[in-house]
Amino acid sequence: MKSISILFAAVLFLGMHTGLMAQGGAGDNTDVTASALVLMPLELTNNETNVNFGAVQVNSNPYLDPENEDNDDDVEFAGVGTKEVARFTVVGAASARILFGGETSITLSNGTDDITFEPEFSYAEGDVDAPRGGEQTDILTTPVNLSGTTGTGSGTVWMGGSITIGNVSQGEYTGTYNLSVEYN
Repeated sequence: MKSISILFAAVLFLGMHTGLMAQGGAGDNTDVTASALVLMPLELTNNETNVNFGAVQVNSNPYLDPENEDNDDDVEFAGVGTKEVARFTVVGAASARILFGGETSITLSNGTDDITFEPEFSYAEGDVDAPRGGEQTDILTTPVNLSGTTGTGSGTVWMGGSITIGNVSQGEYTGTYNLSVEYN
């Protein structure tokens, strides 16, 4: 008899517990809309220019200002080498926020010795010919905007920087820098 009472109490408890769970507070629901804005692919173009420090001396630290396409303030050896900053154009969705990617330094080599190149950048909204008036920024960590309000926008990047030349052998030093861009 005692076991029937315990069984009856257990069934009664489970029945009440299940009923309470089913009668829990009043529920509600709502709809959620999912959407996506698909942007045109970004296009990054090197405008057939490269970073060129020209002829430089051993144990020096030449600098190419990305804000100064001529770099008139640097000493240039008569008739030897041409100084040049690189120029890139990026095209994508108008007024979109973008972020560039790349190394903070690369190695230039002549096959025997190495020197270090540390790039610096200048950025301006739009397809701009001259770097003067650009926005000098660390485009590798700071997002920037493309020009325009609708349709296609653009931006221009100039790349200069510095090299540190120790007591190294003479010769032409080269290396490759990879600049990338993505929507931010």
